[in-house]
Amino acid sequence: NALGSIEDRRAVSGLVRALEDQSTAVRRAAADALGSIEDPDAADGLGRAVSDGDREVRLAAIQALGSLDDLNRAPVALIGALKDRDHEVQLKAVESLGNIGDPAAVAALGGLIRSESVELRRAAVEALSNIEDGSVAQHLVAAMKDKDPQVRRRAAEALGDR
Repeated sequence: NALGSIEDRRAVSGLVRALEDQSTAVRRAAADALGSIEDPDAADGLGRAVSDGDREVRLAAIQALGSLDDLNRAPVALIGALKDRDHEVQLKAVESLGNIGDPAAVAALGGLIRSESVELRRAAVEALSNIEDGSVAQHLVAAMKDKDPQVRRRAAEALGDR
């Protein structure tokens, strides 16, 4: 995507408008470009795109949100994406929330410690380890009882880093 590759912040408003285009290919390309530009002004538009009916647009928007510079508040829709019907969307949301580091996501990420999916449990522990908030420790302690040794190991490492 040419606009994203030149990382021109002047393109942000046009790309945010393109997130509402009729074409899924255009919406996906706009989300990808906004992720490359990394301007936090794109957060609201990308947050709306997290609820797009197209899986690929949702994934691109979630990925872009996780790469925005200086974004320290996660859009509510991104936290909501943890309950998406698509497993890959959930995993990408966990990763992006960990990149953002918003304490508002701690409870939702902590809830994933009880997920049936070992991938989600591992990703949740990783994301929680990136969030600076006192409430993280209780979730990491709970993860120490997980049946998966990788989850337990990463939780122990994260607790040791606190």
